[in-house]
Amino acid sequence: MELLSTLTPAETLLIQRQDDAGLRDILKFTFMDLLLKRVLRITYAKSKAHPRERERTNMYIVAGKNLESYKAMPHEMVFLAPYIKSKTIRILFKHLVTIGVQNAGDRLKFINKHLLTSPGLEGHFKRGLPHFFLGRLRLTASGTKAKQQIDGAMNQLEKELPNLIHNDKRKALELLLTIKGNIFLIPNIDFDLLKQIDRHLMEEFEQQQKGFDSGCSGCGYWYDFDSGSFDSSYDSGHGSGCGGDSGCSGDSGCSGCSGCGGCSGCGGCS
Repeated sequence: MELLSTLTPAETLLIQRQDDAGLRDILKFTFMDLLLKRVLRITYAKSKAHPRERERTNMYIVAGKNLESYKAMPHEMVFLAPYIKSKTIRILFKHLVTIGVQNAGDRLKFINKHLLTSPGLEGHFKRGLPHFFLGRLRLTASGTKAKQQIDGAMNQLEKELPNLIHNDKRKALELLLTIKGNIFLIPNIDFDLLKQIDRHLMEEFEQQQKGFDSGCSGCGYWYDFDSGSFDSSYDSGHGSGCGGDSGCSGDSGCSGCSGCGGCSGCGGCS
């Protein structure tokens, strides 16, 4: 478990899957982790395109209470850059996914530039021009050992977590605070079970553990997240006409590409 406590879900996924770690999953689990840590937050607003039309409820993403104190990893900036530029910005969920896709760009370049340079992955992957040009991710001996540790921990969690959630929610919560967003990578995880660790229990835990820096206070923020909605928004963003090398840099704030769901007149930000 110790290794999982030091890695983000994107880093864990890369060690586990290497070449099979798709950009969609890397971005999705990164986004879920940021919600879990209250770096980002879901909010809702009702609107009507026309007075005669039925009222719609839209999902927006806003800055969470931990954004200012959070030390963002480079691969997380694809989602966080707009909020660091403006703490009060509000972005439609589907538009933020598109911004993330555009800012990430090419999968292999994104991994090489923003993930393999992470301290958590140092020494775990073979580096060099042959691997880069062949587009291959290969583990070193250290990386293979890390993968074995992660796989073992995940198998243990798959067996033990459901029982903990049913019978010892407090211990399950402590585990969640330890491994944070890596909990989403547990095989066959039942999200309905995770939701049984409710906000009241979390608040009680935080009151008892004064001075405990969980990095994950109030984990209810991810409850409204729908994995399928991220996938459909990812597909839309991927086919929006803004290619991976079109100038949508990860530090470009909320600019995105004009007309592709950034902040350039598409109604995605306010």
